[in-house]
Amino acid sequence: MSNIDNSNFSAYYTYQQLENSLLLPMQVIMAGDEQCSNTYRIRRSSAEISVLIYVLSGEGVLKIGGECYTLGANTVLTIPQGADYEYCANRTAPWRILWFNITGEIYPYLLQKYSLLSSPVYFSVSDTVVEGFMRGMEICKDNSCAEQTQDRLCTVVYEIILALWRQYQHTAHVIGLAGQLRKFINDGIYSDQTQGFSIADASRLLNVSVRQLERAFSNEYNMTPYQYFQTQKLMLAKQYLTGTALTIKEISHKLGYCDPYYFSNCFKSLEGVSPKAYRNR
Repeated sequence: MSNIDNSNFSAYYTYQQLENSLLLPMQVIMAGDEQCSNTYRIRRSSAEISVLIYVLSGEGVLKIGGECYTLGANTVLTIPQGADYEYCANRTAPWRILWFNITGEIYPYLLQKYSLLSSPVYFSVSDTVVEGFMRGMEICKDNSCAEQTQDRLCTVVYEIILALWRQYQHTAHVIGLAGQLRKFINDGIYSDQTQGFSIADASRLLNVSVRQLERAFSNEYNMTPYQYFQTQKLMLAKQYLTGTALTIKEISHKLGYCDPYYFSNCFKSLEGVSPKAYRNR
């Protein structure tokens, strides 16, 4: 089901199946650069097509396999055929998306072989991935013959999959799972100190299970991810206590604690003294 009547297209492509031509093992049957309407919604059960989507701007939600993902700019969706899912644009800030609808067994096979089936969502993708989508949209606008356009689009889809794999493999090789999770925690704290920590969000972002993440982190740092999150919050609290005139209540609010009493209890359990005593000391 789809509600896209009011969407605007900068590029739109539909593959014209030639008479007597065979159904290839991978075909890009439709593609588009689409500014979605605020009623945009797609729902598929046992989907006959695979989809590859890049979110250029705006926000939306994907529901698949009992999980719900909130998706913003610079996010890629890789959903193979056969899946049950639903995605829709945010009503106040609808998506602009670049997308390919794909048939044939090669696309799901590539996702499996490149270890991209563990998660349908990839956040903060590389410039190489984005360039692949952009090149695909330019091909859609070209007036080349149908066979040539199809060959070029299938090549672009493969290059995007390869770029996603290389980005994930490179990150994992350089700093490992524990290092990636540590970076995720640090980035989250310093971009918004009021936010909490979700191991489930980290699991989806890094495309591994929660259990695998927790085990890797504990082996590397001898503490749980949540304990590390708490110690980083404590470090910030110490800086505020010794370097500013903010009250305990103001510091508590600034660091996202529900109330100053809970903040004080957390601080004392980790540091051994209350925030007030630490400041006076």
